[in-house]
Amino acid sequence: PFVVTGESGCGKTSVMAIVHKLVDDMKNSTDCLRITRFLGTTVNTSSIYKTYKYISLQLHYFLNLITGNQSFRQRYERYQHESRDLNSLTELIVEQLREIHSIEPKRKIVIILDSLDQLTPNDYKSVSKWLFMRLPVNVKLIVSTIPNHGNLLDLITKMLIKRGDNSEEATRNHILNVKELNPEQSELILRNWLDVANQTLNDSQWNHLRNIFRKGKLLPLFLKLIYDIVIKWHSYDEPDPDFLSCLKIDEIIVYLFRQLERTHGPLIVKRSICYMTVFKNGISDAELEDLLSLDDDVLYSVFQFHLPPIRRLPTILWVRIKNDLAEYLVEKEANDTQVVFWYHRRFVDVAQENYLKHFTADENKAVFPNILDFYNETWKGREKPFKLNDYLKKKLNKQKDEVDILADRFISSQAIEFVTDDGQVHYNKRKLTELPNCLLNIASFMAIEKACELIFYSYEFMHAKFSCESLNEINDDLNSLLSDRRSWSYERDTRTENMFQQLRVFHNLMRLCGQQINDHPDSFGFQVTSRLLTYYGKKKFITKLIDESDRFSMKHCALVSPYAQLEPPGGYLCFSL
Repeated sequence: PFVVTGESGCGKTSVMAIVHKLVDDMKNSTDCLRITRFLGTTVNTSSIYKTYKYISLQLHYFLNLITGNQSFRQRYERYQHESRDLNSLTELIVEQLREIHSIEPKRKIVIILDSLDQLTPNDYKSVSKWLFMRLPVNVKLIVSTIPNHGNLLDLITKMLIKRGDNSEEATRNHILNVKELNPEQSELILRNWLDVANQTLNDSQWNHLRNIFRKGKLLPLFLKLIYDIVIKWHSYDEPDPDFLSCLKIDEIIVYLFRQLERTHGPLIVKRSICYMTVFKNGISDAELEDLLSLDDDVLYSVFQFHLPPIRRLPTILWVRIKNDLAEYLVEKEANDTQVVFWYHRRFVDVAQENYLKHFTADENKAVFPNILDFYNETWKGREKPFKLNDYLKKKLNKQKDEVDILADRFISSQAIEFVTDDGQVHYNKRKLTELPNCLLNIASFMAIEKACELIFYSYEFMHAKFSCESLNEINDDLNSLLSDRRSWSYERDTRTENMFQQLRVFHNLMRLCGQQINDHPDSFGFQVTSRLLTYYGKKKFITKLIDESDRFSMKHCALVSPYAQLEPPGGYLCFSL
């Protein structure tokens, strides 16, 4: 493979987009098949398993096209069989590429995978298993990644060396390092952008910018953020001293966030950024409004001097913030929902570093329970209590020791499944995807218990999850929760250890029969009861799951297991194919 690397914000994605476009300009471009994926931009490119699954499907349809649909059924049945796990998928793609080469030897194939660093941490660790190192002569693989994320570049370099190249040759022939701009290039680019916008700066303003260019780290993203600021300047404006001290991308993003806080209010901006960042695949406008409406701290800041008839965040407040952030947000579809998310990972990193990681214990208890309340429908159709501030108590003539006031927040429904009038079942994919992810970002005082109670030992949740997602995705959620244990500040008490033991039992259960359940989700209840009955009455959450399986699984599968008739997890049998 050919690797494009460089710091975050250096323009790797732009380089890959140009490569994508230049493939069309090649001679005999009609004889070239181009497969491009900008990883992390959609749900279907959030992991290497999903990415390869749809690349293999694209190759499958192309093979049917060039062969006149010969052996269509056999190929598709094989695709369905081999797409169950990543190793089989990788081998299948290589075979598909070889088959295309044997049918059309002159056909060139270019595979472009941008931003490998946007994949899951488990994908980084297994890069040696899925990154194509030997491909047919007509195929070229081009990938990009940042150098210091998940040790990914070092792993790829070692793979190149292991293949037979020495370190220097591997770096020279297979790795392109995108470097930063110099001050002269930066000023020229900024002048051209201003000319296109019919704008100009006075000499004093240019002198300030030249000083930044001399000292700053000049990456294209840094220059773009400077342009977004100076385009709003008037000829009589003097640059903000805080702006003049911004010499890195992260610093100027923080400056933009602080400007937003001054314009719209610090609390609502801070919470909006936090809620948007903590969601893995982006957040919809309706979801964010619901979360902010559940956040009493935000509503206290909005309704300081007024008690509204409907205690819910006015829609216009989020719309204003969203409009000011429009340059840095991208709208996309995730889990059948239109969502917004940061268009560049540096915004995610800065938001996590400056907001999420510095939450106090009180802020954790104020923010993250709102996400759980939202997905659990705690306040759906119910009135949530809140307290009046001193001004409103005096204005409304309320006593200081008076009970809390109740108000409905009009939160949207977040049921696990919805049944249409014609009897079709539609699953809430947003909840199935985002709730496990939010638990990874949640405060340690509730994460493990909620993961057991609401996700892995909830029959309805796991049945829906098996119906919508692959076993790889379910294992990713479980592995992420287990592997992050050391970085969280759990108290080493017996209760916490007991919950971890139960999660490990579930993990072993997935190794035993996860693929069978994934193929036939309705068998989940039977597999649980027939393998875990020995734990009944001894482990709290396992007992809960067995009780729920007895109660809910009958509508999916009529099989009932009166005793532990299949191999339980933790025995001599570890894996089952």
